[in-house]
Amino acid sequence: MLRNAMRSVGACVLCALLLCGTAGASQPEGDDSFFGQASTVAATQPPVAQTEGMPASTAQPTLAPTAQPAHALPPPPSPTISILSPASDEGIGPGNVLTVEVAYADAARVEIEASWDGGNQKAELSDGGTTATLNLPPVPGNVTVTARAFSSPGDDGQVSSAEAETVLMAPREVLINAMIALAHDNFGDRRYNFAPAQTDTDIGVCKNFVMRMFDENKEPYEMLAYPGLALRMPKNNWKKDVAPYAYGIEWAPDTADSGNPFDVAAMFRYNPDLSKEENQELAREFLIQAKRGDCYQMVGNYVDGNGPHSLLLIQDYDPSEDMLHWTDSNMKGTRKNGVRWGWIQWDRDESIDWMIKAICRKNCGATLYRLREDIVFK
Repeated sequence: MLRNAMRSVGACVLCALLLCGTAGASQPEGDDSFFGQASTVAATQPPVAQTEGMPASTAQPTLAPTAQPAHALPPPPSPTISILSPASDEGIGPGNVLTVEVAYADAARVEIEASWDGGNQKAELSDGGTTATLNLPPVPGNVTVTARAFSSPGDDGQVSSAEAETVLMAPREVLINAMIALAHDNFGDRRYNFAPAQTDTDIGVCKNFVMRMFDENKEPYEMLAYPGLALRMPKNNWKKDVAPYAYGIEWAPDTADSGNPFDVAAMFRYNPDLSKEENQELAREFLIQAKRGDCYQMVGNYVDGNGPHSLLLIQDYDPSEDMLHWTDSNMKGTRKNGVRWGWIQWDRDESIDWMIKAICRKNCGATLYRLREDIVFK
């Protein structure tokens, strides 16, 4: 009985083996059944490499590196640039040698240009330099300094750039600034702030004060029309030459070819043939022409004194406030041991009407003197 049972089991196993073999042999090509797919994978997958120290069941296949798409290089950074010197109020400078210092970054090339009415000049920095020197002709007006920085070309050949600019003052403006700055310094210096003003040579005398502001700053300058000619401020005109007006109403009529760099910008003379109101109107028309840096020469009654006086205007006439601003010496003063001493005034201001009242008198008046436009550095 046992023998019969074993024969039955053997027959079943043999039958199952024959069926499995028949199914694998008859699987049509391209069949998507689970068994067919498994057979194909088993037949084509390469052997799995075993990682040292790792069980075979967990070893990972070695994968070929994936190729990355090529990318364009980033564009070069945009350059930056700034002008460190000169400052606007320095102008070109004595000798007309313009030295420009810049700071920049990310620049492959840097260019400096100076331009003015009627001309220009360029220089290029190299080897990482930061300073350029340009030898300019005498220029009476403003000079514009432009600094340009350029990047290296990008992949597309494009170049980016940056620019900085400063406008330098005309030489006459630099001279005016220096005169006004010296007046401010003298105002704060006790050697000058209160000084003798008795004789023609005393430093406290009003005209001597104004002349000193000019004389101590004039050396680097000349007139374009008269190169090499030393500059000088005329003294007051002689009493006999201004009659019937009072002494101090004007300067001596020196010409430019003698070194006088000042022009008469405007003048007022009291006219006895006109009414008081008409004279006042003429005086107003005269005074509103006042500009910063003008030298004002007057004769009149100005409360603190009666007679000639010289002053330096430190602001343009401003119609919104209808005022004049100036610096002077000896408009205010006193006597010490019988000798006149005068104070320097800084930013003294009075209304136009105050000044009209001072000069609208018989034999009185005033003159505005202004530096010529062709003042240049030597």
